[in-house]
Amino acid sequence: MALDTNSEDRSLNPAKGERSEHRGGARNGRTERLGIGNKHVMTLQWHGNRPPEEATEVMALGEFYQSHQVLPHANVYLDNIPKQHNKIKGKCVCLKLWINEEGWEAWIDHDLSLHKGMGKKRGSSSGDSDHAKWPCGPMESSFVFSKWPSVMFSEPKDKIQLQFAKTRVVEQTGKVEVQWKVGEVHVEGEICRTPLGQGKSKHVYALTIGEMAYVAKHFFNIGKGEGIVTVDENASQLEAEIWRVKRGQWFWKWFKETAHRHHREIATDIQFVEAILAQEDLRHGSEPSVASHTSSKCVEDSDCRAIYWLLEEQRTLVVNNYSYTLSHLSAFTHFTWMHSQNTLLFADMQGSPARGSDGQPVEILFDPMTHSPTEDTGLGDYDQQGIDAFISQHRCNKICEK
Repeated sequence: MALDTNSEDRSLNPAKGERSEHRGGARNGRTERLGIGNKHVMTLQWHGNRPPEEATEVMALGEFYQSHQVLPHANVYLDNIPKQHNKIKGKCVCLKLWINEEGWEAWIDHDLSLHKGMGKKRGSSSGDSDHAKWPCGPMESSFVFSKWPSVMFSEPKDKIQLQFAKTRVVEQTGKVEVQWKVGEVHVEGEICRTPLGQGKSKHVYALTIGEMAYVAKHFFNIGKGEGIVTVDENASQLEAEIWRVKRGQWFWKWFKETAHRHHREIATDIQFVEAILAQEDLRHGSEPSVASHTSSKCVEDSDCRAIYWLLEEQRTLVVNNYSYTLSHLSAFTHFTWMHSQNTLLFADMQGSPARGSDGQPVEILFDPMTHSPTEDTGLGDYDQQGIDAFISQHRCNKICEK
């Protein structure tokens, strides 16, 4: 691991058990944690000024390496090695630890002033010690969660104009309505030309609008092969996805209310993602973004005559797949089947850790798939076959019981 502070550069190899001064390695079988202190004093970054994935700074070095190695864009982290360290053999991570010298000195001086005169260690000589005596009592953290600024990403980008759809859910029925208003105000954003990641069917691109960081999703595979997706097919599948997300929010609300009425405890730290359906505007003669993988002619020849995107706030790329294994989500799937009068069933539940509006940790459910008897809810709808699979696997738990 290459550690670059303001004054020195050191090379460390996790395979040899070497460790840095900020406790980021393993030694004698004992795992040390990546402990980054006050954010105004120290900041950890990959070489190239890219921040680590969210919540990985506190992992052991081996866990830290593995968490980035499994990502679709792992090469952005692991292959970005400065020339002076490219001869290191074995697994290697190259990190920068930026230290604010004034902040560091103020932090140390403050700590020493708190513990000066607390008594001498048995056998120590009289007089002031030349070395700091670090406290062994509880530590108070001053960490404040914040998003990394988008300027740290240096990939080529395209400026695009976006129009947002108006979506609403009818409270009584759960019907989802999507409207595009003529003359709606457009917003300008910047979208990266290369994907930030990808799933089985969609590419994910980093998008910034002002100071907000988003991901923009676009279909590249709907079962006919990679890259074989028309402008209309992408639009249709993204409309189906915003429908599933909004329906998921509606069902989750009723699920919580029903559980409360029946005195059933369910997780309060789970919520469906907030998503926005958007169109890339080409009305003023601009060319489609590189990320859209289409041409002006393809857009003109399409029925929708627009490039569709699904936007979500940028989160960690860590994905937790639940399917029907988590009792709360298994009961939720059971609830949607009953509450929809046997017409809809949520499947393939997956989420990622994030922070809610109140700053507390939450699990964000995204990219939901559904099954229906009519097979008309979008990609991943396996009609009665999918429904039968759930019924055969599901075992009612205490939440399901009325």
